[in-house]
Parts: sequence; C-alpha cells; structure tokens
Amino acid sequence: MRVLAMASLIALLTDEYGFAREPVEPTTDREAIEANIAAYTKAYLAKDAGALAEFWSDSGECISPLSGKPIRGRKNIEKEYTDMFAEAGDLALEVDLESIRFITDDVAVEEGIAKVIFPGELPSESRYRVIHNKVDGKWLIDSVRETMFDEDRDEIWRGAAQGGAGVSTEMKNLSWLVGDWVDQIGEGSAIYYKCSWGLGMNFIRREFSVELGDQIEMDGIEVIGWDPAEKTYRSWVFDSEGGFGSAIWARDGDTWTKNLNGTTKDGRKAFASHTMVKIDDDSYQWRAHGRVLDGKLLPNIETVTVTRQGAEK
Repeated sequence: MRVLAMASLIALLTDEYGFAREPVEPTTDREAIEANIAAYTKAYLAKDAGALAEFWSDSGECISPLSGKPIRGRKNIEKEYTDMFAEAGDLALEVDLESIRFITDDVAVEEGIAKVIFPGELPSESRYRVIHNKVDGKWLIDSVRETMFDEDRDEIWRGAAQGGAGVSTEMKNLSWLVGDWVDQIGEGSAIYYKCSWGLGMNFIRREFSVELGDQIEMDGIEVIGWDPAEKTYRSWVFDSEGGFGSAIWARDGDTWTKNLNGTTKDGRKAFASHTMVKIDDDSYQWRAHGRVLDGKLLPNIETVTVTRQGAEK
C-alpha cells in the first residue's frame, strides 16, 4: 500500500495549527501558513486529491519514503493522492511537530515526526522536513523529505541521546553530538545538522543540508562509528551531488580531528582535515585545513562556531 501522507502533508493536520479554529484573516506569514493548514485539513479529511494538490507549487517534489521514487509536479502529486485514497480507506494520524522556522521572508522549513495508522496494519512512522515557498504572495509546499524508522527502536535511540544504557563506552564520548545544530554562514544562509542514534546505538547518523538563500544547495548523510579492530573512530559520508568519502577520527580531550578522503561527483580525489573543538554541550568550533582537490592545495576554512538549535548563542 502506498504511503503518500508524507509527514509534511500530515503535519498540516495537527491540532497545534488550529484544527478546530474559526477562520481568520491572516496578518503575518506564520498565520498565513496556519490558515493553509486549516484549509488543507478539511481537504484531506474529505479525501479531495485535487484540492490537496493546490497546496503544492507547480514544480513541487516529494520522495516516497518506502520506494524512494521521486514524485514531481502538481499533477503527479494529485495522482498519487488519488491512488492513495483509493487504496488506503480510513486513516488515523498522529503528528509531533518539532519546529517551523523562516529561512528568508519567502522560505519556511517545517520539521517533525509523523505516524500514519492504516486499519489492520502496523503504524508507519517517519521523520520529515517540508520546504514552504511564498510564490506571488501565496505560501505553497515546494518539497518534502522523509526518513522512515521503527517506533520502538527510535524510542530507544531517544533515551540514549545522553549516552545512556545500551551505548558503547566509545560512542558515549560522542553522545553530545546528538541533536540539531546550525552554522550560520551568512544572512539567510546556513548549514544545518541533525544527529541521531542509529543501528543498535552503535552509530550516529548525521544528516546535513547547505541552504543558501531560498535554495537547498546540497544535502547528505554521515555515519559515525567505532572500529574495534583498529581502535579508532570512523565515518562515511555521502552527498546529494554524488560525492562520497570516508574518514578516520582522533580524539584529544574535547578536540576531535578527522582526516577525510573523498571522491567528487566528477571523479576528482579530495582530502581534508577537519577539527572540532567542543566548547560546551550547546556549541563547538569547527575548521578545515590541509584541503587538497585533484592534487591542488585549497585555502583553509577558518574557525566558525556551530550552535545547538534553540540554545543561547
């Protein structure tokens, strides 16, 4: 059975955004998005695929969390809704909306966890991110990304976020990384990191996205773990442009250094050393040095401060 009730779409159904609220004339962008949510809720409960599609931009894109298939364009999204409603029957929804933040005046990012419950089936739970764009004065859904996970396992990961039971001694040393981080690289531009426990709490999953203005320039994932044979930390990274690499980490107190070897999407070889210095539980410093691309030395990236989202800077 298809599951297009993608968390971004499901998040529009939460009571936090006025499920039973009387309609009001929006006076701010946040209120405009909330008004969209109320109208979307009505269309979803009515299983009106055409009305739901109108909440998307013409070039909107979502990725099926089960098949990984990209669905692009308003018409294709409408068809996916139609097929889902024809197969799904009644749906029950639970949403944990974690945040809505405005990247620019015309771009908003929504994140959270959503659970879709189909009659006679196990719940389907996912973590999601939605990009809302303001087009000609109207807020529209531009993209949705979801990551499916198992409910019981995720609860264990959350409980281990502070290095609790079940986490190896070595990985406890990195437990402070778990959470959401931001590196503000300019007005309206930033690099975002979302770190969580994964794979039996033996690894840390570090998702990142580079957002410049109203565009996501690149995103990717890094997996960090302990190598018991070599007695060292290792990581593997993959980005949306087709690049990949691996690194060996070293620790000296609160200073972490990783030496990264990678391959770009066009086959060039890259090397760099990254240094992270933990300041406290809510901030760390980062810099890159010894950067080499295709045999040519590149300038260093000077020290920047990365902060936990929601923490005082």
